[in-house]
Amino acid sequence: MKFTKSACTVSLLIVGIGLAVNGYSQSFLTNGLVAYYPFNGNANDASGNGHNANVQGTYQYLADGTLHLIGDGALFYSDGGYVSLPNYGNLNSGFTVSIWVANETDHGNSIMAESYVYFDDNSGGNGIWMGQHDFYVAQNNIEADFLFTIANYTPWKQLVLVYSPSNCAAYLNGAMVGSTNNVPSNPFPMVNSAIGRHWWAGGANSSARMTMDVKHFRIYNRALSVS
Repeated sequence: MKFTKSACTVSLLIVGIGLAVNGYSQSFLTNGLVAYYPFNGNANDASGNGHNANVQGTYQYLADGTLHLIGDGALFYSDGGYVSLPNYGNLNSGFTVSIWVANETDHGNSIMAESYVYFDDNSGGNGIWMGQHDFYVAQNNIEADFLFTIANYTPWKQLVLVYSPSNCAAYLNGAMVGSTNNVPSNPFPMVNSAIGRHWWAGGANSSARMTMDVKHFRIYNRALSVS
């Protein structure tokens, strides 16, 4: 009888620990979460913060809810699909951007032809992007640039960019691509923000060339830890 009571107590303790760990994990994932787009059939913000996005151009939602952006392959934007992101405010104290992408093609253009995620301040030199070839944060001639190759990661891949005023790091499928302490101090505010579209020439020109599948875009107002 004593053994039964002890076993029951241990079982309850294990369950309690499991619930506590799960609760901690959930709170950790939502702490500082500014916006979250699962793209499960729409572009609404699932964080509860009301930062709904707007899908434009040519696109479709697949049977499982995945957003399929259909790029136009053109140098200048005509009708390529992209997600217009809202203004997230000042994130200069730290931010983390995470996105899952798959099945991308740039329609025969250069591998540098398009970005998965792009933030532009209309200055012609400052911006933040997560592209097919590199992660990049630049402001006032200070650049954090991490080069990588995407070819061996198919079909789905996760890209993460983590920024703080003292460090910037990039990750591909959980592995660090690069890290530097030479970072811009105030990369925000931004004027143009999108998934699947980028701007240049001070915001005068833009394109949405890349066809790709997109899921689970998250942005935080803090630099997430490596764990």
